[in-house]
Amino acid sequence: MKIKDGKSIIDALRANAHEEDKPKQGKISIVSIIAGDLLIRDAVRKQAWLLVLIFVIAMVYVAVRYQCQKDLIEIDKLRVELKDARYRANTSAGKLTEQCRETLIMQRLRDNKDTTLVVPRYPPFIIKVK
Repeated sequence: MKIKDGKSIIDALRANAHEEDKPKQGKISIVSIIAGDLLIRDAVRKQAWLLVLIFVIAMVYVAVRYQCQKDLIEIDKLRVELKDARYRANTSAGKLTEQCRETLIMQRLRDNKDTTLVVPRYPPFIIKVK
């Protein structure tokens, strides 16, 4: 395309462009944020790696916290299970102790007439060997 004086548009832009020209730094508005103008600015572009690092750290933090919560829930569940197992063990030990008492065993033997065992009336004698 030609403009007046026979120059093309590209030649006109090159003639008017200077390296010391700075990009326009307008006000920040919602429209500029939605349009993405904020991400084009030099300050944001220079800090891109910092933003990526912050994002990665945030993701690691969330993942570690989620895993920690899962572990705490598992620990609580195992504590309840351990408590139940202890109660069952104590109950079983109590029943076994009750079943093994001498008086109860002797009563069962007498009821079934299986033995001629009797409870001694005198304590055992201690025999000393020289």
